[in-house]
Amino acid sequence: MEINFKFKKGREYMHLDEIMYLLSQTHWANKRHRETVEKSIEGSLCFGVFDEDDVQIGFGRAVTDYATMFYISDVVIDKDHQGLGLGSKLVSFIKSAEELKGLWGFLGTTAAEGFYSKQGFTRSTGFFMTLPKTNAGDIFNVK
Repeated sequence: MEINFKFKKGREYMHLDEIMYLLSQTHWANKRHRETVEKSIEGSLCFGVFDEDDVQIGFGRAVTDYATMFYISDVVIDKDHQGLGLGSKLVSFIKSAEELKGLWGFLGTTAAEGFYSKQGFTRSTGFFMTLPKTNAGDIFNVK
């Protein structure tokens, strides 16, 4: 039996409880507080992958100024649906969003460089400057 997955864009389609479950499966956001996730969704252009029963099994978001750049964050596919190409399709869906066309896209990763390089991203060196994680608090699981 083939499952037809739907890709949706917009905060109004996102299911917070299911996003919390998806993020709990990651190494970067598994301890993120619900209020933090809710606020991050409010400030982002959100994308989701849904099964035939409208259960959200994938999530990703773009933080953008809608004029010059976007930052892709929190891309995750449910562990039971990985290996089906849904992560690649989700990233393609995000990159092709009308609101993001012509903008400079970037992301940060240490664990998924191979995955994102297949999506057209290249490692940038010497360009970004960041604040120490201690300034980010629990956003990055720092206590």
